[in-house]
Amino acid sequence: MAGLVPQHVHWQPDGRVTKFRLRAKAIAQRYVASAYGLEKGCDPETVRQLLEKNTYIFPVNDKGEPIRSKPFESTAILRTIEDTFFEDDSSVGLMYPGQYISTSLSRPDEMELPPAMVAMASTAVFAVIMEFLGEGKEEFNSHIFASVYEHLMDFIDAFYDGSEGKYHTHFAKLYTIMHASKKKNSVGSESGKVLLMHLDLDAMEED
Repeated sequence: MAGLVPQHVHWQPDGRVTKFRLRAKAIAQRYVASAYGLEKGCDPETVRQLLEKNTYIFPVNDKGEPIRSKPFESTAILRTIEDTFFEDDSSVGLMYPGQYISTSLSRPDEMELPPAMVAMASTAVFAVIMEFLGEGKEEFNSHIFASVYEHLMDFIDAFYDGSEGKYHTHFAKLYTIMHASKKKNSVGSESGKVLLMHLDLDAMEED
């Protein structure tokens, strides 16, 4: 990628890569089975088909076919991104707004989700899917994680190089999805003290 994009490639909040890798995988375990219809002892070929051609990163249509115009929009990936980076106001996705930029010179106010966030969550989902192959629970160690992660980053680089405009539109869409989700989840979640601020105590009756 050129221009503004490299700062995304090296996005490592506080350098705590291992912490986020482990957290992302633990969160992905909540969603992978239901999102892809997997269960213990399922056909290994079903699992391999998900991993081939990055099929697992796409949502599916009513016929179960991957919608390849919507990369990284599978339910498992979106939920993993949300819970890993946007769970609450202390989450890294909300604490560091400066990490969001726009690669579009004509639309500088349309922020994009950093590719590193997307690739890390997607790699975590990949790791959990691999566990359903049933070939022994080999540890998905940091070296394997890094290899899959770099593969996804190369894919994102190629996407950007192939169409900067479509890249911007899509990653701005992912940013909007995450922030819309955060606003939705925040409804009704205020603390008692915050809610008290909305109460007109002066107008209430008192014995």
